[in-house]
Amino acid sequence: MARQLRDPAPLGLSPGAPGGRLPGPLRVEPGKSPTPPAQFGKAARQGGITVNAASKIAGPQWAAMISGNTELPEFITEQLSWANNSLTIAANFKVPKNTIERGWVPDFRAAFLKEDWEISTCHLEITARGTSSSQQITAILVPHLSEGERLGRITPLKDTWTNYDDIVLTFGWTFPKFHARSETGASLKSNRGLVLVAHRIVLTLGTNIQNFNISEGIMVHTLTHEVGVHAGRASQGLSDIHGDKTVESRTQEIDQEFGKSGIKALKSQIYDLIEKFFAKGTKPEAAKR
Repeated sequence: MARQLRDPAPLGLSPGAPGGRLPGPLRVEPGKSPTPPAQFGKAARQGGITVNAASKIAGPQWAAMISGNTELPEFITEQLSWANNSLTIAANFKVPKNTIERGWVPDFRAAFLKEDWEISTCHLEITARGTSSSQQITAILVPHLSEGERLGRITPLKDTWTNYDDIVLTFGWTFPKFHARSETGASLKSNRGLVLVAHRIVLTLGTNIQNFNISEGIMVHTLTHEVGVHAGRASQGLSDIHGDKTVESRTQEIDQEFGKSGIKALKSQIYDLIEKFFAKGTKPEAAKR
């Protein structure tokens, strides 16, 4: 029976799609008011989103991938560009009156208004070992960061399962800027928060190693989710943790935008390969679910 696809989750966190924010103190403190949502059509200082020097996708390439994506609304791709070494959005950003309402767009835009965020790539190392009765599956997140940069020691970068039915793949993560006292978040030279987007998967099944390049469509889908659901909302002091009603609504809206990105097909392919690895040597009826 085909494996039922579930929404992916950040390593060690509750489910969300296609990624999520890892914990850290980029939240509104008790008694403080969140930053008001940005207003469309009003000029504002555009901080932009920088790209880490170690990213396997450089800034101009990110801009080209976004502008060339046919699933994103044109009014977004036409108003986003690479300028001053940052991904920037038009100061007088406008939403056409003759378009459907998209609740995620104000949060997406908010991530560009201050100097809050930096993007980099990462890759996933997924390993399956053992037998059908003794399964060992691990997923390790490997961020691409410049020398001297790191993620907090408390940040979970590895997940482990003992049943392939429980595996949930994640392609994106959002980290607040580093908080020394709690050892959480991302310690970057830019002193910004970090958005990671997976560009490659290394799958090891026993002694067999396979590499999977993640398509541009999936990467843009993931980036849009991380910026529109997590980074932008965190910049406004709004809840950005999966399980929140608004967060889940924004997630669903973005997933509907990217119905043809291929993210589900890639995950199904990985899940099926792991399932077949553990089914080897077992009787057919024992492998059925």
